Amino acid sequence: MKKTLSFISIIILLLAALTWQQFHMKTLLLTNKILQEKVDLYKSQFDFLNHKFNKIDETHKKTIEDNADAYSKALQYYTVALTRLNEELEQQVEIISHDYKKESLLVFKLLDDEGLPYIDHYGILSPNLTDEDKVKYLASYLQKHYFENVSIDVKSVEIIDGKRTAIVNLTNLDSSLGDKTTQNKWENLYFQGSTGGSMTEIILIDGFLQDQLVDWPLDAVRFLYKNEPIHFEHVPQLEHIHYRN
Repeated sequence: MKKTLSFISIIILLLAALTWQQFHMKTLLLTNKILQEKVDLYKSQFDFLNHKFNKIDETHKKTIEDNADAYSKALQYYTVALTRLNEELEQQVEIISHDYKKESLLVFKLLDDEGLPYIDHYGILSPNLTDEDKVKYLASYLQKHYFENVSIDVKSVEIIDGKRTAIVNLTNLDSSLGDKTTQNKWENLYFQGSTGGSMTEIILIDGFLQDQLVDWPLDAVRFLYKNEPIHFEHVPQLEHIHYRN
């Protein structure tokens, strides 16, 4: 009887040990599963952060490259502008230091802070030019020195009310041939703002009329924009025909 009880006790202990081992194994498996899930989660988060970092790094590199390219273009632009300015200054010194005849001296005006006109620039008119060429030369001169990347085209010189009147058409350059910023530059830049508009008016009107010249092939000037009458808030003077004094 005692042997039987001992055997049963051993069996019970073995079953208990096996049950505990199975329970412990399940616990270990569950713990391992939880840990594996955490590892997978951390790996996923790491991969996400690593991708984000690489993306930021690529964006940063691209930003640096874009900035370097922008600075290079700006430096190139200002180098060209400075060269042009030096050439213009040399020309102005030459004009001022020589005794040019009054009938060959072109005058270009701007407005000061109080809205009063002052002489900004001088030009020399070749005496060998025909009347038609004088007007075309003036248009190209204004375009080169005051109105970048736009067109100033003298369509014709007509007799209106007995006055020799230049019909001048203002247009934008074809944006497909260059920088997109050239599109609508007259209305987006030169016709904008009360100060900017007033500057545009005096440069164009006084520039074409050249009141100081005795022998000038024009009595008046009329401006168009894209072959249509001009109606913009800040350049009201360009709506009308203007006459020499």
